[in-house]
Amino acid sequence: MRTLFVVKLFQRFAGQQPSGFSVAVFFVPLFCLTLSSCAPKERIVWADDKDLILQSLDSVSQSQRLSQSNMDLLNQRMLKLERVLAQQESSVESLTATLKQQKMKQIQWQIVQEQEKNKKNQRDLAAKKKEQANKLVRNIIIAPVVKPPSISLAKKLKKIEKDIQQVSAVATRDTVLSKKSKEKDLYTAAYLSLKSGRYDEAILSFQGLLQQFPKGELVDQAYYWLGESFLSKGELDHAVESFSKLVQAYPKSAKYQPALLKLGMAYREKGRVGDAKAVLQRLIDEYPESRSSDRARTQLAAINAPAQ
Repeated sequence: MRTLFVVKLFQRFAGQQPSGFSVAVFFVPLFCLTLSSCAPKERIVWADDKDLILQSLDSVSQSQRLSQSNMDLLNQRMLKLERVLAQQESSVESLTATLKQQKMKQIQWQIVQEQEKNKKNQRDLAAKKKEQANKLVRNIIIAPVVKPPSISLAKKLKKIEKDIQQVSAVATRDTVLSKKSKEKDLYTAAYLSLKSGRYDEAILSFQGLLQQFPKGELVDQAYYWLGESFLSKGELDHAVESFSKLVQAYPKSAKYQPALLKLGMAYREKGRVGDAKAVLQRLIDEYPESRSSDRARTQLAAINAPAQ
């Protein structure tokens, strides 16, 4: 009877998914049943406990199925949350790109507005100076009517010409000072943007300065820092272009040596090792005792070092 019960119990257990708990549930009764074979039959009657044990096994099996169902449900929820998170990250990236484009458009619009304002101020100043000159000429021409003719016509014309030249000189000087001040303001704003890590804004500002003042006093400085801005962003082609323009057009600039050094470094990063060596060696040959030359020697040593 007990042997038949054990066989049925094993058959019922074999149909369930094995686990530590279920194995224990099977072997504990089996162990107890084995021990009972050595005990007096009148002490324990296992047939009376058979239904209770089978019910316990059914309860364990149901608990396992319920746990598996809960795990499946949790996995589905996790997948849904991952998809929602991916959609949110995509939305954030799209919004960031849109804000960046709007910021660049705003900066460009500000530059255009500032240029228009500067042109208008120059036109107003020129018109004002011209009106003053015309008024002075009219006063000088009318003056002989009310004054006695004590000055000859030639002297009058000469005085008129001299006054006109003075007015024109004042107007020219004011215009030049205004341009210099504006160029300096644009350069300062662009430089501060660069040092603050706002490279896109710095690039637009330096480009606007070069477009508005192509022959200004700060053009060489603008080309250098424009190249630095491109280099910081990893835009090596634009950096090479900016440094090359400075080196070619402004050999006496204070930024000539640093521009040669950065040009060589940009060539090296682009993989143009031959060009990098030529530019760095040129810097060393032209300015052997300078600090930039020391850095150029370090760069050359790194290029020529054997690969590890």
